[in-house]
Parts: sequence; structure tokens; C-alpha cells
Amino acid sequence: MAGETATFVVNRNINFTNVCVVGCAFCGFGQGKRSPDAYLVAEDDFAARVRREAGALPAAQVERVYRIALGRRPSAGEIELGTEALERFAAAWARSGVARGAPAGGDAEARALASYCHTIMNSAEFLYLD
Repeated sequence: MAGETATFVVNRNINFTNVCVVGCAFCGFGQGKRSPDAYLVAEDDFAARVRREAGALPAAQVERVYRIALGRRPSAGEIELGTEALERFAAAWARSGVARGAPAGGDAEARALASYCHTIMNSAEFLYLD
């Protein structure tokens, strides 16, 4: 090591599922849809973790979603967009009346967070990590 600076790389590999939809046998962990070893982490589970770790403050939830899924802090603009999305999702869930009895906890805010987690899990950045 030269000098007094040390650096390191954080390598995250988050597999929300091991169900293979291609069947190419390239990876060693892919399972068939009906395999007893197949798993899927749903957005409800992801949202429950975020809510448990970040609390009820939307900006903190957005930050935690980014940290878990993308391995980085969101920019100020992303926090603003994320909190606006959570507000809009919550309003839509409250209007729909579907929130009652839903798996994410039943309230519109919990359903909104699950919807936001689903959105981030389907973002191009999550799918194609640098």
C-alpha cells in the first residue's frame, strides 16, 4: 500500500428470486418454478423490512429502499420523487379501498411502500448494476 489511503469495494448481489425463466443452465442456482428450493422475496417482504428499519418517515423509507436495492444513497431529487410517489401511491390505495386486508399490513401507506419497492425492484438500475 502506498500512502495512507485505503479503498474497498462493496459488491452486492441481491437475488429476490432464484426461479429461472430462461432454462439456459448458465448459472448454478436457478430453480424451476415448482422446485421445492425455489424462492421469491415479494415486494411485501421488502417493504416490511424497509418499514421496520426506516420507520414511517417517507424520506427515510426512500433512502432505505435505495440502500438495500441499489447499494447507494439516493440524490436529493430522487428523495423528492420517491416521497412524492409514496404520497401518490398512498392516496390511490386509500381511494381504491383495496388496502383493507392486503398482505402488506392493510393500510394505504404500507401498500404504497410495497408499490414503491416493486417499482424500484423493476428499475433499470436494479436490473443492470454497474
